[in-house]
Amino acid sequence: DLKQEGKMPTDELQQELQSNTARLHARLGDRLRHSGRAPAAAMEYRRALTQDPYSPYLLNKLASILMTQGEWQQALSHLQRARELSSDDVVTYTNLGRLYVAVQDYEQARAALSEAIQINPYDPAVHLYLAESYRQLGQSDQAQQEQQLFETLQRTQ
Repeated sequence: DLKQEGKMPTDELQQELQSNTARLHARLGDRLRHSGRAPAAAMEYRRALTQDPYSPYLLNKLASILMTQGEWQQALSHLQRARELSSDDVVTYTNLGRLYVAVQDYEQARAALSEAIQINPYDPAVHLYLAESYRQLGQSDQAQQEQQLFETLQRTQ
């Protein structure tokens, strides 16, 4: 193994160290979030992102915690960056949909949640948010259809 022999190229070793550091900060952020310490969790996710700035996973974690704090604009910028980095990440589209529902931008929510369903149609929460978006947009037939899908998926999980 090149690492054990001390022959691993420095840039690869540096990259691995940064990745491990990012992972440690993310884990600490998760623990802080679960213990109800959202501001501290956000700080740890930001630290993780300094080590791994191209991680949609970390961007979503930070955006989620920011949404719980009502920091919608900051959360949105992180989610948009996550979408740019990975255009097929269902978590990003789901979080975008949740954010848009929260700020009552139901047309944007519908678009983001429809993308999420294209990637993974089996997440009940996405259908629930989409039903709410359709309801708010006055599209009751689609809202009812999504509500039924939500209930069906909820029963099968």
